[in-house]
Amino acid sequence: MVALVAMALPAHADRVVNQLQFGKQTIEVAADEVITFYDMNGYQGISSSSSNNSQSLTVFKPAEGMAIQLTFQRLDVRNDGTNWPAYVNVYARRLQLRT
Repeated sequence: MVALVAMALPAHADRVVNQLQFGKQTIEVAADEVITFYDMNGYQGISSSSSNNSQSLTVFKPAEGMAIQLTFQRLDVRNDGTNWPAYVNVYARRLQLRT
């Protein structure tokens, strides 16, 4: 599993979204909606193989006048075991980090 991301404070997910293997998707997030975000294989995880490489973009768009909170419950990023690096980029217009 690459990432599990929940948005907002409630403990249950209203919707599950999977990362695309390639390409771009925009996910519109309603006010107070919680989304669980998985890699392209869902909660089952992905084997370390070049056939499972992914290069995609997921944009979470908040409801009008709202903001999105990202909570990383688990972030597991691995390379393919050979030459390809593994990374996650998170971009935000305004980013507040809490530790």
